[in-house]
Amino acid sequence: MADTKDASWRRENFGRKLHNALRVFENKIHSKISGAEYEGIRLSHLQLLRHIDLDGTPVSEIAVRSGYTKQAASQQVLDACKRGLLTIEGSPQDRRVKIVSFTPSGLSLIEQSQKIVEEIEREFSARVSPEDYAVATEVLEKIADMSV
Repeated sequence: MADTKDASWRRENFGRKLHNALRVFENKIHSKISGAEYEGIRLSHLQLLRHIDLDGTPVSEIAVRSGYTKQAASQQVLDACKRGLLTIEGSPQDRRVKIVSFTPSGLSLIEQSQKIVEEIEREFSARVSPEDYAVATEVLEKIADMSV
C-alpha cells in the first residue's frame, strides 16, 4: 500500500515536472509579447493559436487538437476574434463548417512568437548546455510519439 502521508510524489513526478517546464516556457513567451495591438492578450490566446494552421482550421479540429469541447473552442476563438487575431468564415464546401483563420495582426503575433520561441530555446540551451538540451528535446519527442 502506498504511503498516503507523504504527498511529495504529487509535486515531484515526471508529469508535474513536464507541466512546470511548459508553464515556464509559456510564461516566458507571454511576457515577451510586445506591441500595443497585443495588449490584453492572455496565455490562453497563445495556447489556442498553436492549434490553428496558417491556411485556416475548422473549429471542430481546433477542439480536437486542443482537447477542448467544441463549445469551449468556439468561445476561445470568438474571444480571439474580438481581439483582432482571428476571423471565422463558412467553408465553401460545407456551410455548416466554420473555418478559423489568422488576421494580419494574428499572423504578426505568430511571427513574433516564432522569434521569441527561438530566443527562449537558445536561452534554455545555454543554461543547461547544448548537449543536455538536445537530449531533453529528443527524449520529449520520443515520449510524445508514444501512443496512449
